[in-house]
Amino acid sequence: NSQLGVPLSIWGIGAEHDLGIFEAGISRPGEMSALQKIIRPTIGLITNIGEAHSDGFVSIEEKLKEKLSLFNETEVLIYCKDHVLIENQIKEKLKEGKIKTVFCWSRYSTEADLVLTKVEKQEGYSTLFLRISSVELSFTIPFIDEAAIENAMHCFAVSSYLGVANDVLSDMQDLPPLSMR
Repeated sequence: NSQLGVPLSIWGIGAEHDLGIFEAGISRPGEMSALQKIIRPTIGLITNIGEAHSDGFVSIEEKLKEKLSLFNETEVLIYCKDHVLIENQIKEKLKEGKIKTVFCWSRYSTEADLVLTKVEKQEGYSTLFLRISSVELSFTIPFIDEAAIENAMHCFAVSSYLGVANDVLSDMQDLPPLSMR
């Protein structure tokens, strides 16, 4: 996800590949513009904004603006509408024309493209209930922590946007735990 790791990952792409998924990490201003030129994403996903790797920034807002610059030329930016700071910055980018289209999910806003209506946590797994357009559906993940639920929703939102959500629904329950994720 770094200035070195991203180019190494890009080099691994061949003509036989249809999709590349890249994580872009930054630690100071100016780094994302270099990664944007290398990745040139068509679909963007911003997962969250936190304090990690913030030492090189004067504020969380500065770091978020830097992160969002990765998506200046994407077809769509996918995100969780519930993160107020992210939502406000994306609204600004939309007004400026730097972001063309968004696809968002939410636990609280019915204005989102995808709404997480309920989460039922059991021993070692969670069932997520959602609505997309007028369709209600659910899927189960083998996790109960909030970060895993949010990550699953991000994955489902991307797969919904790509039109392959039905293909991944049953596979969500078999996700393995990954260290540090």
